[in-house]
Amino acid sequence: MRCIVLATMVFALCGCATTQIDKPPVVVSNNNEKDIYITKVEEIVSESASALTAIVPSVPAGIPREILQGQIERLSGVSKPKSDRIKEYERIIREKDTKAVQDDKIRAAKVDEETNKLWAKVEEKDKQLTEAIALRQESERILKEERKTKLILQASLACLGLLVFGVALVAFSPIVFLKRSGAIMVACAIGLEALLLWYTS
Repeated sequence: MRCIVLATMVFALCGCATTQIDKPPVVVSNNNEKDIYITKVEEIVSESASALTAIVPSVPAGIPREILQGQIERLSGVSKPKSDRIKEYERIIREKDTKAVQDDKIRAAKVDEETNKLWAKVEEKDKQLTEAIALRQESERILKEERKTKLILQASLACLGLLVFGVALVAFSPIVFLKRSGAIMVACAIGLEALLLWYTS
């Protein structure tokens, strides 16, 4: 009986992990460049809505004015006009500040270049995130394979230990009961190894 208990302990010890496999050190963060791009677009839309809001009162009632009001509503759905910018555009119109108009045109001309640069950063960050996600998935796949391989090796060693112990009992034990126990161990070891081979095939 003690021999069977000892064999069971050998089997259990062989199956225990002696080392721990570290998790893959891959960190995937959010794309904050998109937030910067969206904020910039909202600022541009708000500025345009503010300018149109300041212009509307100077446009005679009719279709052109209604179209302008429709555009203000459309733009406000993305980003609301700001009262301080409306007042500034009203001042420009009232004082006929041609210098401020020219400065606004210069800023407007730079919008395409600025947004293109920001979007390029968004795409670059997206590419980095995609690569990081792919790396993480590959690391997780490798980790699973390593764990599976280690488990199979430990199980095979346990089966081998049980087989050797069983054969030793059958070959060298003078007691019939122990010989019978050894034969059961051999059969169990062979059965477990066959099951393991079937599972991994």
